[in-house]
Amino acid sequence: MPTRGQNVTISVVIPTFNRSTLLARALASLPSDADQELEIIVVDDGSTEDTSAIVDCFGGKVQFLRQERSGPGAARNLGWKAASGDYIAFLDSDDVWLPWTLRTYLEILQRFNFPSFIVGTGAWFRDDSELTDVRRETLETRPFPDYLASAKFPIWLGASSMLVKRECAPRFETMNMNAEDLDFALHLGQEAGFVWV
Repeated sequence: MPTRGQNVTISVVIPTFNRSTLLARALASLPSDADQELEIIVVDDGSTEDTSAIVDCFGGKVQFLRQERSGPGAARNLGWKAASGDYIAFLDSDDVWLPWTLRTYLEILQRFNFPSFIVGTGAWFRDDSELTDVRRETLETRPFPDYLASAKFPIWLGASSMLVKRECAPRFETMNMNAEDLDFALHLGQEAGFVWV
């Protein structure tokens, strides 16, 4: 595990199913100049579209995995197993990172001595044109000893807002369920260090 001042590598796991156009947008939102810090893994969950053709457009920068249709939880787990980064970030194929997402995660990791779990606040949009109005605000953080210690606060979380230390044990539930990302977070429970951004 890195120490203060050392480089941190982040593996971004993107599960996808029949979302080629949206996947291309999600991949394009990731920094193109962060080869030393970013590993990108796309997991195709049994798409009937040619998802690999979209991934090929991004050259060798993106690792491509495919599984039989098993759901997003299983796809995230497969990506987690293949990941080599110190931390795992999840990005659903219909979501995007904002231009400052990677730098924010790296700043929080250094500032709070590499917590196990970070959750960012999402920005919702219906149309891509709305993204041009999103501005970086002053960074506000709230650290906790662990995720369960934050229980009295109304923290919204989704898979695309999570950064998790790879060595943590929890995995996504593979059965069909609502709020699998909240279930995942609850299983992180008392892993040391949780920061809400």
